[in-house]
Amino acid sequence: MKTILVTLSIFLGSLLHAQVTEKIAEDGSSTIYNEVSGVVYFEKYSADQLLVETGAFLDGRPHGEWMRYNEEGKTIAQATYTFGSKEGRWLIWTDDATVLYEINYANNEKLSAFKWRVEDQQYVTK
Repeated sequence: MKTILVTLSIFLGSLLHAQVTEKIAEDGSSTIYNEVSGVVYFEKYSADQLLVETGAFLDGRPHGEWMRYNEEGKTIAQATYTFGSKEGRWLIWTDDATVLYEINYANNEKLSAFKWRVEDQQYVTK
C-alpha cells in the first residue's frame, strides 16, 4: 500500500510540475512562460519591469482570461478566449479611463458592442 501511495505521489507530482522559461527582448522587456499540465501561462513585462499583459495558451491557441495593463498598473483590457475563439464580454478602456468599450462575443462572433463614457465614477451610454 505504501509503495502505491509513493508511486502515485511521484506520478501526480510530475503532472503538476511546472516548466518556467523567460525570454528577454533586445529592448529589455521580458516574457515569463509557465507551463502547467499543457497550459502555457505568460506574463509580459516592460523594460521597466512593469506588468503589461497576462494570458494563456492551450495547444498553441489563446485560452482563458487575458489582461492588459497601463504604466500605472491599471487594467486597460480584459478578454476571454476559449480554444482560440473570442468568448464572453471583452472590456477595453481608453488610456485616460474616460471611455469603456464593451464587446460581447460568442464562438468568435461579435454579438454586440457598447461604448460607455465615465462620469463621476458612473458609466453613461454614449
